[in-house]
Amino acid sequence: MLAGETVTIHGYNPRLDDLEVDQWQRLVALGEQLERRGFTWFVTSGTLLGIVRHGGFVPTDDDLDIAVLLDASDDATAAKAWLAARADLADLLRKQEHERGAEFELDGPTIDLFPAWISADDRLHVWPWCRGEAPGSALLPLAHLAVGGVTVPAPADPGALLAVNYGPSWETPDPLFAFDWPRAHQRFAGWKAGLPSG
Repeated sequence: MLAGETVTIHGYNPRLDDLEVDQWQRLVALGEQLERRGFTWFVTSGTLLGIVRHGGFVPTDDDLDIAVLLDASDDATAAKAWLAARADLADLLRKQEHERGAEFELDGPTIDLFPAWISADDRLHVWPWCRGEAPGSALLPLAHLAVGGVTVPAPADPGALLAVNYGPSWETPDPLFAFDWPRAHQRFAGWKAGLPSG
């Protein structure tokens, strides 16, 4: 880490913990826009990890992660619902070469958006890290966590989902942690087949 910056896979970026209160308020303001458009959203991945493990942001994090819950019961309907969600939010999203994830076109650190759905067999799926390892009850009903002077929606069982995402030792910081993207693409092949870019 450098003064006020961190080095991540995204390059040199401002440290979120130096901007903390502004970023939480910014996230909630975006969440309110999503809710007005009928979306159910929640914090996920590194943002959820930061709240639960650090009481704020992961010190080396440089973006925020949220997901929207799709009205879908399998890979095919999830792909269609995700494309529809991206279309509904097109005025807020950056243009990208693929449809798997999304980034909001906002000033400041990037806010990433991911799709989530609960399949007909009550298993939770969250691109790119949860492929049915947890039941729907690990997500719903959503909890609300206080952080940075605001309250954000979060999974009902954060610990269970953090263990799926980061492994059983998620409570201990691991500076060598690296997400296995090739495995994620393989596991979500059925869902990706419904996206134009695959």
